[in-house]
Amino acid sequence: GGLCHILAGANEKDRLSSDTYTRLNVGLLGFSALGILFAPAEAGFFFTAPPAIILSLIMTLAQGYGILVSFLGWKRGVDPAGTVGLKQTPQNLVNELRDGTKTTLKGLRVENAKKALAYRNSLIVVAFGIVSCAMEGFFNWRYREALQRSWFEVSLQGSAVSRLFMISTI
Repeated sequence: GGLCHILAGANEKDRLSSDTYTRLNVGLLGFSALGILFAPAEAGFFFTAPPAIILSLIMTLAQGYGILVSFLGWKRGVDPAGTVGLKQTPQNLVNELRDGTKTTLKGLRVENAKKALAYRNSLIVVAFGIVSCAMEGFFNWRYREALQRSWFEVSLQGSAVSRLFMISTI
């Protein structure tokens, strides 16, 4: 909700091509794409099927809308003239992720700057969180029957990965 509002404001002011808004679009795209996989299982806390189905549908539609909005915002920011075809777009998105990661890693070298150190350390903690949640999710999925885990418990790890991915791109 809030991230879409921020991106809508950037669109009105024609600022989607800046690094900040490009990263926000990529973060929302990753969050929505990963989150859509886990939305149905996250409604598992309902004890009856009808509310769980309704919530799953709402969450899936919201994630789908997030994918569409963030992809179109990213494409408009990177290619305002619309000259790049759809066949080249996935490779451009991969390049954007790679270049953003390189830029972020270069920015991790700081010298006596408390604010920069806080950002760097936060990114490191979030990165470890992504790895930890992903590994725990894989473990729970693989051994869910032996550990008597529900799909709801397993999906929470995937959902955590999608949220942490969004935070890491910001």
